[in-house]
Amino acid sequence: MRKWIEEYGEQLLSGVTGFMIIMLIVVSGVLSVIGARGKMPENYYGQYRDFDAFSELCQQKKPEIAYRPEKQWYAGEVISIEEAFSGKDGTGNYIRVEVKSITDRSGKDYMEIYNRKTHQIIFQKAGIYMFELNAQDKQKLCATQKIELSVDNRKAGE
Repeated sequence: MRKWIEEYGEQLLSGVTGFMIIMLIVVSGVLSVIGARGKMPENYYGQYRDFDAFSELCQQKKPEIAYRPEKQWYAGEVISIEEAFSGKDGTGNYIRVEVKSITDRSGKDYMEIYNRKTHQIIFQKAGIYMFELNAQDKQKLCATQKIELSVDNRKAGE
C-alpha cells in the first residue's frame, strides 16, 4: 500500500506540474492577445490650439504689486491707492490693488482711515505705515505684498 501511495504521489505531482506549465503557456498567450488589443494609440496634444493656449496660461507669472515713489505724501492730504500703488498681471495689464490692512510700526491698526468705496486715505499724522496689499488677475492668481509708505507732516514749500 505504501508503494502504491508513493507511485500515485509521483504521478500526481508530475501531472500537476505538467498542468501548471500548460496553463502558464496558455495564460501568457491569452494575456498577450488581450494586451495587444488593449494598447491605445498615443495622442500628441501639441497640435491642438487649446493645448497651446492652456500651456501659455499655465506658464503665466503671478501678478506684481509696485510702489510709486515719485510723490511725497503729507498728513491731511487725500491719498488715492491708485496714485501710491500699482498692480500688473503676468501679461503686463494693470489690475486693481486691494488694501488688506494698514498698520504703523508699533502694529496699531489704521484701517478706519481707508475708504473702501473711493479707495482713498487721509492720514491724520505723519509716520511710516505698513500696507498689506493684494492683487488678483483674471486667472485668479494672487499676489500679496507688504509695502511701507512714509507720510510727512511738512509741506514742500514750508
